[in-house]
Amino acid sequence: MKIVKVLKKKIENKDLIVGVIGLGYVGLPLSVLIATKGYKVYGFDIDKKRVNQLLNKQNYISDVDTNSIKKMIENNKFIPTDNFDLLNMVDIIIICVPTPLDKKRKPDLSCLYKAVKEVSHHLKDNDIIVIESTTYPGTTNDYVKNIFSKKGFNVGQNLFLAFSPERIDPSNKNYTVINTNRVVGGCDELSTKIVALFYQNILEAKVTCVSNSTVAEMSKILENTYRLVNIALIFEFAKACNKLNIDIWEVIEAAKSKPYGFQAFYPGAGVGGHCIPIDPIYLTWDMKKKHIKLPLINISDKIIKNVPKNIVKKIKRILKLQKKKLKMANILLVGISYKKDTSDLRESPSLKILDILETKRANVNYYDNYVKELIHNNKKYSSIDLTNINQYDLVIICVDHSNVDYKYILNNSKIILDLKNIYPNGSDIYGL
Repeated sequence: MKIVKVLKKKIENKDLIVGVIGLGYVGLPLSVLIATKGYKVYGFDIDKKRVNQLLNKQNYISDVDTNSIKKMIENNKFIPTDNFDLLNMVDIIIICVPTPLDKKRKPDLSCLYKAVKEVSHHLKDNDIIVIESTTYPGTTNDYVKNIFSKKGFNVGQNLFLAFSPERIDPSNKNYTVINTNRVVGGCDELSTKIVALFYQNILEAKVTCVSNSTVAEMSKILENTYRLVNIALIFEFAKACNKLNIDIWEVIEAAKSKPYGFQAFYPGAGVGGHCIPIDPIYLTWDMKKKHIKLPLINISDKIIKNVPKNIVKKIKRILKLQKKKLKMANILLVGISYKKDTSDLRESPSLKILDILETKRANVNYYDNYVKELIHNNKKYSSIDLTNINQYDLVIICVDHSNVDYKYILNNSKIILDLKNIYPNGSDIYGL
């Protein structure tokens, strides 16, 4: 097919102009990577503040190299903008918008729907569209393809459409956007080939092609549902270990000695981030509409949701032993982000613990060297200085950030609830 040869040549010669919609934790690293590989990239975002930060060469995501942003903008290789009319300028559009859960814990696809609708107004013959935002299986082929078909485009003939799930792990130094393997599933064979070729030209990783976009969508959900279920299992084991008066961390290390058939998962403050607590719900929500029950996933989700509540119950018991009440107790959370060495607050279990404690009228502060300030529930919080840590009735280690003086915390705190095994062989903390 002649057009495939033309697109292949444009990809290989770096003549393809790229548009990335959504400049958050997924879109910004991807945009900068593509630009450093020699392509011209338009980065689109509805957040004018975010766009202006980038135009002023200011970085807001720690995993992205600030100097790379500056260099790509100065060389006119990366152009951040909130002008979506510039979509007319690009050959390939990659959609990286958020797909969270709403307050009722139902999938919120509004950003994805808006992005697809916006793209449909600017489509040209032989455009390439890639969805990276996590969604329920069938979205790309059944919804997105249908929107474009109504505009007169035939996927596989004068338009190419595929799903390639993002795989971003904030603060992971070993696997970043450039060297993490990819999956590509197109709505037809040509779309798969073209999109895979593009990713092969920007990545230093394997690109796996699957039979269709629904398989690719389902693979993303499986990746994170696997983790949700196994983490929930660990919290169940933690409860059992507490009852038996043995250390869950020691049990896990012993199980890890087996060279096959076991992968270690760990307890903590709960589960956060943009994937594990959210992606499985997209599947259960979709299957419920199809009258299919997935009880294991639902039970695992329930276990994970209850972790912050159970931790607060543990806090209450600890304070009671000290003849103190939770109400008006001074409590410090060490680590407020959702995981180690990142400022990412999405679905942070630390924030859920904070919320419950405040509803119980405890006085709560936090220390986090990655999150100096935050606004949560319309209230402003600031990371405190550890100098006066001995004033707190209880210190809770929620996140195991590097570069924290844990020895100082140990030597100057009244009581510590260690949720991350910073102090091995300490008192058991999982009386759930």
